[in-house]
Amino acid sequence: SNMATLTIKNLPENIHQALRSRAEDNGRSLNGEVIFCLKEVLGAKKINLENTLSSIDRVREDGCKLDLKLLQEALEEGRP
Repeated sequence: SNMATLTIKNLPENIHQALRSRAEDNGRSLNGEVIFCLKEVLGAKKINLENTLSSIDRVREDGCKLDLKLLQEALEEGRP
């Protein structure tokens, strides 16, 4: 597969230093550390999305099991 090249403009110096420090601590190149960080963040978002979708599916499968009496009391409590 083809690999893309990305140039990052206006990178704050403190971010650059933090990446260099992490790369050194982890025995990676600066480029390798950036790729690692991006994979971690994007992977975490994918997992969160999958968890959210599976919980939505669970709710759909279980149906809407609301306690109507409790709901009615809550609605009445909010009225003046």
